[in-house]
Amino acid sequence: MRQKYKRYIVYGIFIIFGTIFYRHSSGDDLSSSYIACKLFEYKEVSHLYDYDPVLFHIIKSDIWEKTARTAHFLGTMHPYVQTPLWGYSLQPICASINFFWFKILFLFLSLFSISIMMEITALLWAPKFLSPRLMLCALGCMLFTEPLIYALKLVQTHSIFMALSLLAFSYNQKRRDFYAGGLLSYAASVKITPAFIIIYWFFRGKLKSVFWFFVWSIFIIILTILCVGMNIFFDFINSMSRVSHVLLHAINNQSFSAWASYSTEYNKELLNWKIFEINSDIKILSTVLMVVFLSFLGYMGRVWKDGTTELASLISITVFSPIAWSHYYIILFPAILVILNKGGFVNYTICFIVFISNTCVVSINYWHPIIHKHTILYSELYSAILTIIALIGCRFPLFRAPLNLPRLPLMKR
Repeated sequence: MRQKYKRYIVYGIFIIFGTIFYRHSSGDDLSSSYIACKLFEYKEVSHLYDYDPVLFHIIKSDIWEKTARTAHFLGTMHPYVQTPLWGYSLQPICASINFFWFKILFLFLSLFSISIMMEITALLWAPKFLSPRLMLCALGCMLFTEPLIYALKLVQTHSIFMALSLLAFSYNQKRRDFYAGGLLSYAASVKITPAFIIIYWFFRGKLKSVFWFFVWSIFIIILTILCVGMNIFFDFINSMSRVSHVLLHAINNQSFSAWASYSTEYNKELLNWKIFEINSDIKILSTVLMVVFLSFLGYMGRVWKDGTTELASLISITVFSPIAWSHYYIILFPAILVILNKGGFVNYTICFIVFISNTCVVSINYWHPIIHKHTILYSELYSAILTIIALIGCRFPLFRAPLNLPRLPLMKR
């Protein structure tokens, strides 16, 4: 009991430190959510999915600029790609606070969600990290990694929906399928990609969770249409269709599709976020690989019930999505806890390599994007693939810690 409360203190220190340290960050990636709810407030929702046809990271819209001025928002605006229900549901918050406090709120929620991710992982699959000291070390190491720094500087909400996905796995493991399906459907209603978890659940034999996911999804779709109207809902569908064909050769897109499409001629595009159309062959290959991995992991999850298949599935979804920003790889850290919990020299070595690959020593810093001799362009992607290999292999003799052999009695002379 005392260990639990000490661990909660560790999480509290992590959340408070992160909130204070990054309180003056730009929060650029949160701007789209803030302006989206302001568009609802100012009755300009027909322009919710305006975008720039050439560059992915900016938006050229007179209505957006007018809305930003009215809301006294002075930051950089990015296009809105989430579901309309997300922007609609944020109206009570946006109407009562300015962007600074909106940013602080979501910075706190992001750090809290990361703590939830680590706590769920420790409780279910990595009991060694129920130790407050070990959890403090784990969270401290995370503070030096590019995915976390990137997520906190831009105030990304991705960790919130990863925490919901892990909660869905937790309820699924407890056979509480109603809640598992509901949590996953809500996460998928904002970020879309968690929906692929149903492939894992299907092959895992968790059909009740799949059923409740579809029931909840239908409810959310009906609720969205009732709240925002059919026209805006179809604008969202068209936006998703457009984004699914986008290929970005930006330094922070760490997806398999970007890696497979890369050549030296795209070096000049690494900092431009210019929109290219993804090759149909690569798109099909990415989708097939995702389905194959999720199917295999789901089937093996019937036997391997130690969290390795669940976390490997989340990483696989990230890797094989068309766009996988660097901060999406924050999901690697719960996976590292599971691998470290297994023990063994090989597991420790792999975790060390994954950690180093995600620090500024090897990973390209988004804030100072200079490619040195010691940096690797797709370091997060490579470390994710290595993590999947470790999650699958950590139960085999080569990876496992050696068994404690009985001590032989000393021979008397």
